[in-house]
Amino acid sequence: MKRTLSILVTLALMLGVCGFAAADQKPAGSLTNLLLEDSAHWMNDGFAFDEATTEYNLTAWLETYGIRFTPVITGGAEQTVTVTMSGTGIEAQTIAVGNNESFVLNLTQARQSSNPEGTGERGIEDDCVYEVIIEAANATYTLNVTRPGLDQYVEKFTRATFDLGTIDEAEAGKSMTYWLYVPEDYDASKEYPVVLYLHGVGQMRNEATDVLLRNASATTFVYYGKECIVLAPQANYTDLTGSGGWADSNFDLTVFGNGAYAILQDVLADYSTDASRVYVVGLSMGGQGTCGMLASHPEQWAGAIVNAAPYAMDENSVLRLGNAIKEHNIPVWFSFCEDDESVSFEQSHDVLIPVLDELGVNYAISIYTPDDYLAPMRHFCWAPVWADEDILDWLLAQNNDEGAGTLNGLMVTDSALGEVELGFDPGITDYGFDVWEETYGVLFRPVIGGADDSSVTVTLSGSGIEDESFTLTKNETFELALDQNRICSNAEASGTRGIEDDCDYVVTITDAEKTYTVNIHRPGVSRYISDPEWGYDAPGEEYFTKQTFALNLIEGNEDDARQMYYWLHLPSDYDASKSYPIVMYLHGGGQTRNRADDIMVRNTIASAFLAKDKEDMIIIAPQANDTELAGGGWSGDEMQLTDFSKGAYALLNKTIADYSVDENRVYLIGLSAGSVGSSVLITNYAHEGVFTAALLSADPVYGSYVGAARLARALADTDLPVWYTQHERDATCWNQETGYNHGYTVFSNLRALLEDIEQIEGNASKCRITSFPYSMYARPTSHFTWANMYSDDMYLDWLLAQSK
Repeated sequence: MKRTLSILVTLALMLGVCGFAAADQKPAGSLTNLLLEDSAHWMNDGFAFDEATTEYNLTAWLETYGIRFTPVITGGAEQTVTVTMSGTGIEAQTIAVGNNESFVLNLTQARQSSNPEGTGERGIEDDCVYEVIIEAANATYTLNVTRPGLDQYVEKFTRATFDLGTIDEAEAGKSMTYWLYVPEDYDASKEYPVVLYLHGVGQMRNEATDVLLRNASATTFVYYGKECIVLAPQANYTDLTGSGGWADSNFDLTVFGNGAYAILQDVLADYSTDASRVYVVGLSMGGQGTCGMLASHPEQWAGAIVNAAPYAMDENSVLRLGNAIKEHNIPVWFSFCEDDESVSFEQSHDVLIPVLDELGVNYAISIYTPDDYLAPMRHFCWAPVWADEDILDWLLAQNNDEGAGTLNGLMVTDSALGEVELGFDPGITDYGFDVWEETYGVLFRPVIGGADDSSVTVTLSGSGIEDESFTLTKNETFELALDQNRICSNAEASGTRGIEDDCDYVVTITDAEKTYTVNIHRPGVSRYISDPEWGYDAPGEEYFTKQTFALNLIEGNEDDARQMYYWLHLPSDYDASKSYPIVMYLHGGGQTRNRADDIMVRNTIASAFLAKDKEDMIIIAPQANDTELAGGGWSGDEMQLTDFSKGAYALLNKTIADYSVDENRVYLIGLSAGSVGSSVLITNYAHEGVFTAALLSADPVYGSYVGAARLARALADTDLPVWYTQHERDATCWNQETGYNHGYTVFSNLRALLEDIEQIEGNASKCRITSFPYSMYARPTSHFTWANMYSDDMYLDWLLAQSK
């Protein structure tokens, strides 16, 4: 490893020997040697001065802030050379420099050479070029210095967002940005190590690109061509209620720390990764976060690098960190600077290291002294760490395998709730958990010890699926696809009936030593339906009954004798002397043209409030069936009403009139085409004051700028609270070949229109728009965002909290 001490010894020897060996043979003022140090300790070992060579082309490390030159001049201390420095972002200057007197070329920090229109300190994005000219008695020497920009490596990252509301309901509707690098030659048949990078406080409160441009921490792995996946999330607490940073002084993760870990789990699930080679690295505040990750999830990490942190610790937090590192044998490389201006050496190194030593923790460490040149401040001790490829290779060589062919860990993710807290322990062989009623798949990621060909045997069995056994090699994942039809106890039913019955599944994993069993139960929704005609007999008292609605109640359809089906739920102890909130659910296109019970069994939305044991309420779920009615679907062009949407609104008003309804709490919910239908009702009827709020998913599938404009006007004028959610690459709205996302386009139009209305007229909307990230595990398609949405109490609780 490169070490400051060896560099200083080398410099001293060169000064003492080379500096005076030719003194009597050269004219006074001749340059006989030139010593070089850079703030990243990167060029120090590679530069060699030769008097006969008068021009040098030097490339500095990506995060080099300064280069210190020390000339060796013949003729004694009074002799000088003339130095002229110029280049990107600095003022040209000419100075006289004496023998063994250092001068510094300060490389501009902002690096906005090709980005003059940028605002603020944007970091080190652009290539910078400098020239150092040394005029000596024997010759004029020119040093051309280039510092490559980070933008060429930043371009290899993709930007995405993560919904913080999925892990902390206090942050509902808010998201964090993250950047992801996947090797350009990514091969799903290979397994890649993953590096989670946590930035420092300098990358908060700024543009999202600052995570990658303010320093070279994340991009260093790309620069050196390391074959790994790099994840770089951004913590920006300016608009959040939670505390800032990644972890507190106790190493407990904040909302951002938990968010970063959740995103990491998505990456591990979505890409072919080596679960035994997952690393966390961070600087300053990110170093604190790295310690938080080690303390909170020690089983995850194969290695870590902690730069310029932690600080303000107490004995208990240090012991917790030390024990986590020791018990899980996590290799960690720490770096400190003795005169760090931001993180006191006494409050960081002097508190942490003695405890690690007492516990007998093995670790690597780099300590930089006040003599080391670290610009713009000595807190930036991560620059020489990231510049040292040996340290990166050390990190990527770490592997947390334990035992050939043994199951060392088991990560589980389901399509609705995200990560399942299985609490895997190799000493425990039996596990079980329930999944949400609309869970379509469960993804398993075993951690298998030993060489790459180590394996375990997996067997899958259960309701509606064929038994299956297979061999799973190290770091492969497997999916248990839960039967979508759910006709487990209703075999005589025909067609795709949905998710009506209880289903049970068993996953067994046999390793070299024992067999592990995981039992999974998915409750059915048929328990909420009572209908003798179609054989439904709800076991409890909370259920829906099939009703009909006379279409002649629709204004303008007085002579229409047709009926339309709808499902009605009344509280089991309905009391007309009380008033109840009412929810109307509009189904999606998959429930059109089918039996009326499809409204209930094709998804869980109508019954979600009952499944979640929410308060007593009235629920109605009409069916739009265009084999029976004219004007198909809930929506016409440009958010125009159809017979279905008119009928739904008439049914809602009739139900309000027939039952004891709290008219301050009238809610709309819908998915896909039903979400569009709800938007149609809002567009055309919100001004009548019936609706209180709406919760809508996978919308809009249809519509246009004109339709969005009508909707935006209704939202702004009525101040109606509406929460829309959609997948970033909704399989129904998104064209994979062209990249065109119709739903996202209309969402963008809606956002822009609402902003314009607010700026021009001051009509502020209460509209929320949340997108689920592309990495979200969803099944059978990413259009099914409602499965994730309604599995989370946060959304339902938000809706029911709204009142006029």
